[in-house]
Amino acid sequence: MPLAIVGPVRIVFFQGLFPASRTKLQTLLTNKNIAHTIGVINNLTELSDFRPHVIIPTMYRVTEAVIEAAGPDLQLIQQFGVGLEGVDIPAAKKRGIAVANVRANPTFGNAPGVAENAVMHLLMLVRQYPQQRETFLSHTTWGFPCTPSLTGKTIVLLGPLGACGSATVKRLLPFGVRIIGVGRRSASECQDAWAELVGDPTYHVYVDGTRVKWAMEQAFACVVVATLDDGSRGFVGREEIFAMPRGGYLVNVSRGGVVDRDALLEALSTGHLAGAGLDVFHVEPIPRDDELLKYINVITTTPHTAGVTHESYVGLGQGVLDNIENLIHGRPLNDTA
Repeated sequence: MPLAIVGPVRIVFFQGLFPASRTKLQTLLTNKNIAHTIGVINNLTELSDFRPHVIIPTMYRVTEAVIEAAGPDLQLIQQFGVGLEGVDIPAAKKRGIAVANVRANPTFGNAPGVAENAVMHLLMLVRQYPQQRETFLSHTTWGFPCTPSLTGKTIVLLGPLGACGSATVKRLLPFGVRIIGVGRRSASECQDAWAELVGDPTYHVYVDGTRVKWAMEQAFACVVVATLDDGSRGFVGREEIFAMPRGGYLVNVSRGGVVDRDALLEALSTGHLAGAGLDVFHVEPIPRDDELLKYINVITTTPHTAGVTHESYVGLGQGVLDNIENLIHGRPLNDTA
């Protein structure tokens, strides 16, 4: 049970990351007449001086050193979204500090935006948007390039039954694709949920992770929506990528760590992958001189904005606000790790 807070609640964001989340929370707190101070912190000294009650990590790594620097007033590490892989949860719990997120939901939160972003990247890759834009700007020719269509292609989706995965499946089906879902649970456990999602579970197939290579051997494209944890880190490695037929595409809207960076670079450099659509990276923000960006002519990139929409921030912001109010009044917190 958190301790009630007397006076303005002090909330920290880091390094100006995901500024719209800060703006949304500021508005919600103001509209509820909740006394607060929001700080944007750039180093541990500033963090110690601010003495926050609440840390909002976004993509900042909240290590044991960060937790120690925050000082004795820290009571809650509250993610503005789902991912807690950057938080040292054992270190927080050792100090009695709660860690919480806002769970994904297929209809509110970030799931619809993540799904739209995945489909956007896939379409831009398959229809060769980088090359089409270059052709248009260079005025060299018209009616070029001629590209594949998604219709009739097999798409492997990793993490198909989570909130973001199921939202992605629903948006892909109207394109006339065949979907192979690869998840952690056995096919027998998931048969009813899969059938309800795809309609025809004999055409659109679900398999567990032990059959990922079989799935990849059939993939025109692979879309990664699986959450990152110890079990999924590096799950899409060289064996999985090179099991795909040459000339395929890979889209990652999950976390950079799910895909092995060296294997991705090799696949792009050798032409085994025709392209990759990336909303997430092994390091964020990605350095401008990173080797991956050498392949900008065959990759599409977004700066971790798949779930950053006006609509998603309404739901996510409300989830964060609810827990801050719970903290202020000494009530049990929602969705703790």
